[in-house]
Amino acid sequence: NSDKNVKLYTWLPNSAYWFSYSNQHNRLPRIGGLYALVRHVEIFSDALCLPPDMFIQAAVGQKFQLRQTPVKCQYLKICDYDPQLFPHTAYHGTSINVIRSILMDGLVMPSTIVSNGFRVCPPDNHIARGEEAFEIVDFANAIFVSPSIHYCSDPVYAVTFSHNDQRMIAVLQCQVKKGAFRAFPSTVESYKAHPDDDINAIEWRITCPAAILIIGILFIPVIKSRTEAARLRANKLEVDLNALR
Repeated sequence: NSDKNVKLYTWLPNSAYWFSYSNQHNRLPRIGGLYALVRHVEIFSDALCLPPDMFIQAAVGQKFQLRQTPVKCQYLKICDYDPQLFPHTAYHGTSINVIRSILMDGLVMPSTIVSNGFRVCPPDNHIARGEEAFEIVDFANAIFVSPSIHYCSDPVYAVTFSHNDQRMIAVLQCQVKKGAFRAFPSTVESYKAHPDDDINAIEWRITCPAAILIIGILFIPVIKSRTEAARLRANKLEVDLNALR
């Protein structure tokens, strides 16, 4: 009862599925069923917990790989892949709050109802459903990824979260099947292209969820120290932080 990361799963008879309740994980929903207690692993305290079979540890007792490319990040490996079947690398910026759902159901088409009961909808700051763009009716009715780690790290896509004294974003690393996407120019007017960006082919539009394989998650620090950032900003504005206490 004291371990908040232990979840009760119930087997759905005559199927390959187990389910759990987010608010009733310590009570048996019925007598005579088949159950399993699974201790989820804290990826980031109070932000993300995952079942242990949902990712691959970098080493025994070590969740993350520390990477310098394509950007400095903590990398959580999800699975291996066949480069012949999924030859193209792309990225998808998201919110840490929906990562578990995405790993359960994959990246899905808009209006899909996923396993947690929610319907997937494009965010308000994206092209709306039903609107025509690039001569495509209902352009937003698709899954979008980008070959640019910088583009999908834009605040339009990647939502920051706090971890200790840092502000971070979560970006999915995906592999895409050959011929499964069409490339389009940027739709984010405020985005400033990086030298290695092809701004005219920076958004990949995909209409087949099975053409995308999520192989890892990059946790990228955008503010390495909130305390230090506040101090530097105060110095720039010539504000005495001690006087505000």
